[in-house]
Order: sequence, then C-alpha cells, then structure tokens
Amino acid sequence: MKNVFRVLIFIMIVNILQINAFAYNGVKIEKKDFVYISTYDKDGQEENSLVRDKMELQENKYYLLKLKDISLKKGDRIKAKFEKISDMITLVKFYIYPKEEKSILYDDIIIYSKESFNLFTVGTVRREMENKNFIYFGDEIFEENGFTIPENIKSDFEILTRPVFSKNIVSVHSYVRIEGEKEWKDGTKANVSDVVEYAIEFKNLQVDRLDNVMIKALLPKNMEYIENSVKLFNTNHKNGLPLQTDKTDKIPEISTIGYNIGDYAKKSNAIIVFKARVVDKTLVKGLNQVRMWGQVGIANDTFQDYADVFISK
Repeated sequence: MKNVFRVLIFIMIVNILQINAFAYNGVKIEKKDFVYISTYDKDGQEENSLVRDKMELQENKYYLLKLKDISLKKGDRIKAKFEKISDMITLVKFYIYPKEEKSILYDDIIIYSKESFNLFTVGTVRREMENKNFIYFGDEIFEENGFTIPENIKSDFEILTRPVFSKNIVSVHSYVRIEGEKEWKDGTKANVSDVVEYAIEFKNLQVDRLDNVMIKALLPKNMEYIENSVKLFNTNHKNGLPLQTDKTDKIPEISTIGYNIGDYAKKSNAIIVFKARVVDKTLVKGLNQVRMWGQVGIANDTFQDYADVFISK
C-alpha cells in the first residue's frame, strides 16, 4: 500500500511540474529542454545515454547532470538548485538568466528512489565545444547569483552528483581544500607547489559496534604526501591525535596498509586529515584532474569515496 501511495504522489508531482511558462516578479520564465542526466560508475565511465525529465537512482552509481550544447553570452548567468520534494524525490532546477533578455530560461530533472536519499555534488565543470576546454568552476552555480559567463561560449555544463541512501550501514566521504581555507569541498582548483588538505570522514550509521576500522588514502601521482601530517579526530580526540607515519620504500603508510582507527559504536564517526603538496610528475598541458580515493575497511568490506583537485599547467 505504501508503494502505491508513493507512486501516486510521484505522478501528481510530475503532472504539477509540467509547466511551459510562468512569471516570477513580473519576468517571464520559459521552460525549455536543455537538461539531461546520465548514469556513471565510480571510475567515471558513462553507462547509458542521456535521459530527459526523470531518473530512478541506484546504489553505487554517480549521476551526471548535463546542460547540453548551451550558447551563452558574456554576462549571462546559470543557476542550479536541489529541491527536496520528499525523502525519496529531489527536483533539480536550472535557470539561465540572459543579461540582455527580458525572459528567463528554465528546465528541471526529477531524481527519485524507492529509498530515502540525499544528493551531493562531486564536481562542476564546463566543456567548450570548439576548443574542447575542460574548465572547473566550483560551486558558484549553486550560489544566490549563480555562475556568471566570462565570455561568449557554446558549451556543455556538467554537474557530477552522488546519492547517499539512508539505509547504508557505513558512510564514507572524502573532501579537499587548499591549506588555510575554511570550507571543505568535493573538489578544488590548485597550482603546482600548493599544499592541499584532505579529509576522509567515516560514520557508523546503523551497526551497534564496528571493530578495528581501517582507513587509508590512495594518493594520485601528482600529489606528494607531507610527512607526519595525519591527524585523527573523533570523540576521544576532539583536537586531533597525530598518527605516526612510517615509510616503506618511500611510500607513506597512509597509502599502503593504512591506519587502524579503533572501534566505533552506532552513529559515531571519525575523520582523518592530512596534507599533500601538488607536484608535476605527469601533468599535461591544460587542465589536469587528479583524484584521491579515501577508503575505509571493515572486515572484508571496503567503502570508498574520492575528492578531486584540478590543476592547470
């Protein structure tokens, strides 16, 4: 009966949202078809063609929201918003604000699941059609004024997202920031010689007790670990416990066997934070995407998530 009720609610929402045009503060908003969604695996491989209108989420998948083949002028703005309709339905809205026009373009995608979920942003980029440039523009698109177009372009805008389901036993999130910054992000821009800080967060969502939790980081080639920079934060070490760093063949322990961070009761969590320096070992001309995988091991199971650094050369 619950499933029937959920389907009826979903159909009602879909019907309500099928609007061709409306007005906001006296400005006409026209609904256009320019947003698509595609399923990706964790290695960034596309698994199906672009889909319009709506998609049902699956576990262990990532989703690429694409504003496809958009022609924009300098000063135009793009804005996105994730709006939870219910615990099982999220409406992703996109607006294009032309600088010199009196109407606003609008489109949306419905993302839904049979289980409760939250949607997180992994990365935001634009791909220029003519010269194939790949440009990371941060989370400006979600801010109040949106992302302002710096020049006349014809481009795809892409937002990689991940769902986190409430029923999961363990939650693992990886974050990154430039040293000295306050905000943790799924991805950030950096230059060669910059020092970045990584964080790997583990949460025990449902199990009464998890013993001998192991945690490690798989660093990419162009990131050089800064020795003795690892700290563990949990309820027993709120100010951070430095973890000893042993080296085997000049490879830091955090990237080999990792660390045993102890036992964790239900709904408890832990975070390890460490530093790395951006180096040029295999960087190519243009924009380079380097990925750190944070991994948590419990018995024979591994849970993981990544954080990206975008380096221009």
